[in-house]
Amino acid sequence: MAWGKMLHHESGVLDETDALLEQALGTFKGSGAGLCIHVYSWLRISVLHIARFFRHQFSLAAFTSLITPMTLLPIHAFAVSLAIVVAAKTFAWLLQVKTRNGGLVDAVWALTLGGLAALYACVGTAPLEIRLLLAVMGGAWGLRLGWHLWLRNWGRPEDFRYAQFRKDWGEQVNVKMFWFFQFQNLFTLMLSASAFLVVAYRKDTAPYWAMGLAMVIWLISVIGEGIADAQMEAFRRNPANKGKVCRDGLWRYSRHPNYFFETVHWLAFVPLAVGAPYGWATLAAPVVMAFLLTKLSGMPLLEKEMSARKPGYADYMAKTSALIPWPPKA
Repeated sequence: MAWGKMLHHESGVLDETDALLEQALGTFKGSGAGLCIHVYSWLRISVLHIARFFRHQFSLAAFTSLITPMTLLPIHAFAVSLAIVVAAKTFAWLLQVKTRNGGLVDAVWALTLGGLAALYACVGTAPLEIRLLLAVMGGAWGLRLGWHLWLRNWGRPEDFRYAQFRKDWGEQVNVKMFWFFQFQNLFTLMLSASAFLVVAYRKDTAPYWAMGLAMVIWLISVIGEGIADAQMEAFRRNPANKGKVCRDGLWRYSRHPNYFFETVHWLAFVPLAVGAPYGWATLAAPVVMAFLLTKLSGMPLLEKEMSARKPGYADYMAKTSALIPWPPKA
């Protein structure tokens, strides 16, 4: 195949790098999954462009080290992830001390999880194509959601949940908020270890169909959650909708379509663990997320507040599916 042929004449580095990528990413070819082939092509051409840019500054060995970084044992990688989440939540805590806006921690949470996906992809020992998928899927999800949550909270009134904590905790608010933020790391570590660590340390590659399925689930979940978030933001920006219940788009079929697609997102990592030791552990991630959203910090608190604040919300609850999109009751 002549993938990236237009770049081959640039230098011997490109030829050797192309051969390296051909071997590492060759599993995508001939899989029968068109989406896999497109991702393979994009990654290959992108890396070749990077190689051309750096060809005068790096030797082949140095460039190879960029895509084959130092590996860590799983326990050491987990220890690094622990240090990262503690530091991230400490930063979020300092931010809320300064801004009195605890809701910013949600953005830090998403960005941190995306960063952990990239971390495990870099230090893991799985085949390169698996680690690339892990980094792209987890990292892109974290960047999109983190940026969305940052824009939703920065310079805005504090999320009602954290505002209530601030009121209830009084003079002890900063101390209790610090430990509450750190407590959230238990779930962050459970999600990242079950979804990312297991995949990053599998010994062989996943079946072709599993990688294709993982990408399809991931695309559906990220696009679906993005659409739901955009529809809600558009509804909120319209002054005429103040005090009303959003029934636009996906919100007509689910009271929490963003939560639904968020849960589906964590299912995307399950196929990447097919055939891997402890691959079953990846099932914990969507279960943990579903529990958080439906039983702990998501739906219960939000629906209690919405029912008290919006007169039409009780009727909305009676007619509309809680999570899974479904035609509303007549």
